[in-house]
Amino acid sequence: MASGAPASAVIEMITTANGKLLGIGDDQIQILTKKYSWLYKYTIPAGTYEGQNDDVTTVAQNIMLVVPKDMPDDKVYKLTKALWKTSNQSVMLSLQQKVPT
Repeated sequence: MASGAPASAVIEMITTANGKLLGIGDDQIQILTKKYSWLYKYTIPAGTYEGQNDDVTTVAQNIMLVVPKDMPDDKVYKLTKALWKTSNQSVMLSLQQKVPT
């Protein structure tokens, strides 16, 4: 999932389906970050989600939206806001998957 923490989908999973976050071990993180250079080790701090009493180690990635330098700030804001609405997260995932590696 491409989202910052706290992510609404994770909140929903934890609160409605008795979900729990599981961390990724250092060995697995090393494999993932070697194979996928855009990933990096990331820690979700304890207390980010309800019932999460410990830090959770996982991987993350930076996401960047590139627009023409002369695009007005208000349009950049509206575009970014529209792409990050919960209902449009699938659009961001689709765009992300089209980036060449």
